Amino acid sequence: MTNQEVDRIISAIEKKEGKSESSKVVEAIFKFVSTASLALVMWVLSTVNSVQKDIVQLSTDAQYMRTSLTKMEAFTDKPRFTQENYDAQTLPIINALNSLTETVSQMEKRLSTMDLERQKMYLAITALENKKK
Repeated sequence: MTNQEVDRIISAIEKKEGKSESSKVVEAIFKFVSTASLALVMWVLSTVNSVQKDIVQLSTDAQYMRTSLTKMEAFTDKPRFTQENYDAQTLPIINALNSLTETVSQMEKRLSTMDLERQKMYLAITALENKKK
C-alpha cells in the first residue's frame, strides 16, 4: 500500500465518523429492524420445520389407523364363534360319546356275563373230570 491509499482510507474513516446524529439513529433503527427480521425469519423457519415434522407424524399415524381399520373390518367380516355355535358343533360329538359309552357299558355287561358262563363251564368240566376219576 502506498501513502496515498492509506490517506484515502483514513479520510474515508473520518468521513464515516463525521456522520450526523440522525444518520446514526437511522442506522441503529436499520440494524434493529435487520436483526428483528432475521430473528423473525429464523422463528418462521423453525416453526415451518416443526409443522412439517408434525405433518409427517400425523400422516404416519393416519396410515397406521387406516391399516388397523382394514384389519378390524376384515376381522369383523368373519363369523363369530358364539355359545350357540359351540353347542351346535359339540352336540353331535356329545351324542356320539354318550352312545359309545352306552355301548361300552353293554359290552362290559356281556363280558361279565360271558365270564360268569365261562367260569360255570370250567367248574362243570372240572366236576365232570373229577367224576370220571
